Amino acid sequence: MKHSNERKGGTASSRRPPSHIRYSNLFVFAVGVLFIVAGMLLMLPPKDIKSEPGGRYKPVPTEGVFAARRIRLAPFVAFLGFVIVPFSLAPGWASKKEI
Repeated sequence: MKHSNERKGGTASSRRPPSHIRYSNLFVFAVGVLFIVAGMLLMLPPKDIKSEPGGRYKPVPTEGVFAARRIRLAPFVAFLGFVIVPFSLAPGWASKKEI
Protein backbone atom coordinates (compact mmCIF):
# COMPACT_ATOMS: atom_id res chain seq x y z
CA MET A 1 0.00 0.00 0.00
CA LYS A 2 1.42 3.34 -1.00
CA HIS A 3 1.42 6.34 1.28
CA SER A 4 -0.41 9.46 0.20
CA ASN A 5 2.82 11.35 -0.55
CA GLU A 6 4.11 8.52 -2.79
CA ARG A 7 0.98 8.51 -4.96
CA LYS A 8 1.46 12.08 -6.04
CA GLY A 9 5.11 11.63 -7.00
CA GLY A 10 6.86 13.58 -4.26
CA THR A 11 8.15 13.23 -0.79
CA ALA A 12 6.59 14.83 2.24
CA SER A 13 9.55 17.15 2.73
CA SER A 14 9.45 18.46 -0.85
CA ARG A 15 5.79 19.46 -0.56
CA ARG A 16 6.09 21.06 2.85
CA PRO A 17 5.02 24.72 2.88
CA PRO A 18 8.04 27.04 2.79
CA SER A 19 9.29 28.38 6.08
CA HIS A 20 9.98 32.10 6.24
CA ILE A 21 12.61 31.71 8.94
CA ARG A 22 16.07 31.79 7.42
CA TYR A 23 19.55 31.57 8.89
CA SER A 24 20.04 35.31 8.55
CA ASN A 25 16.82 35.86 10.51
CA LEU A 26 18.10 33.63 13.29
CA PHE A 27 21.45 35.43 13.29
CA VAL A 28 19.79 38.84 13.60
CA PHE A 29 17.50 37.45 16.32
CA ALA A 30 20.53 36.14 18.26
CA VAL A 31 22.28 39.52 17.94
CA GLY A 32 19.16 41.24 19.28
CA VAL A 33 18.95 38.87 22.24
CA LEU A 34 22.66 39.42 22.96
CA PHE A 35 22.07 43.18 22.99
CA ILE A 36 19.21 42.74 25.46
CA VAL A 37 21.29 40.50 27.74
CA ALA A 38 24.28 42.87 27.53
CA GLY A 39 22.06 45.83 28.42
CA MET A 40 20.65 44.00 31.43
CA LEU A 41 24.14 42.99 32.59
CA LEU A 42 25.31 46.59 32.27
CA MET A 43 22.50 47.60 34.65
CA LEU A 44 23.77 45.37 37.46
CA PRO A 45 24.67 47.22 40.67
CA PRO A 46 28.26 47.82 41.70
CA LYS A 47 29.94 44.96 43.56
CA ASP A 48 30.46 47.02 46.71
CA ILE A 49 26.72 47.03 47.53
CA LYS A 50 26.22 44.31 50.13
CA SER A 51 23.77 43.80 52.92
CA GLU A 52 24.69 43.85 56.58
CA PRO A 53 24.09 40.75 58.72
CA GLY A 54 20.74 42.13 59.94
CA GLY A 55 19.42 42.37 56.39
CA ARG A 56 19.85 46.14 56.12
CA TYR A 57 21.85 47.51 53.23
CA LYS A 58 25.00 49.51 53.71
CA PRO A 59 25.01 53.07 52.42
CA VAL A 60 25.36 53.10 48.66
CA PRO A 61 28.04 55.23 47.01
CA THR A 62 26.27 57.55 44.60
CA GLU A 63 28.90 57.35 41.87
CA GLY A 64 28.17 53.65 41.44
CA VAL A 65 24.40 53.91 41.37
CA PHE A 66 24.13 57.00 39.19
CA ALA A 67 26.97 56.13 36.83
CA ALA A 68 26.52 56.96 33.16
CA ARG A 69 26.93 53.28 32.31
CA ARG A 70 23.84 52.34 34.31
CA ILE A 71 21.70 55.39 33.51
CA ARG A 72 22.44 56.03 29.83
CA LEU A 73 24.42 53.25 28.18
CA ALA A 74 22.67 50.15 29.56
CA PRO A 75 19.09 51.19 28.71
CA PHE A 76 20.22 52.29 25.24
CA VAL A 77 21.88 48.91 24.56
CA ALA A 78 18.83 47.01 25.82
CA PHE A 79 16.52 49.24 23.75
CA LEU A 80 18.58 48.50 20.63
CA GLY A 81 18.06 44.81 21.31
CA PHE A 82 14.30 45.30 21.62
CA VAL A 83 14.34 47.15 18.27
CA ILE A 84 16.50 44.53 16.52
CA VAL A 85 14.44 41.47 17.54
CA PRO A 86 11.23 42.43 15.65
CA PHE A 87 13.29 43.09 12.51
CA SER A 88 14.60 39.54 12.71
CA LEU A 89 11.06 38.23 12.35
CA ALA A 90 10.48 40.07 9.06
CA PRO A 91 10.74 37.90 5.94
CA GLY A 92 12.90 38.81 2.98
CA TRP A 93 16.50 38.83 4.19
CA ALA A 94 19.26 38.25 1.68
CA SER A 95 20.02 34.63 2.58
CA LYS A 96 18.22 31.99 0.53
CA LYS A 97 18.92 29.07 2.89
CA GLU A 98 15.87 28.04 4.84
CA ILE A 99 15.70 25.86 7.88
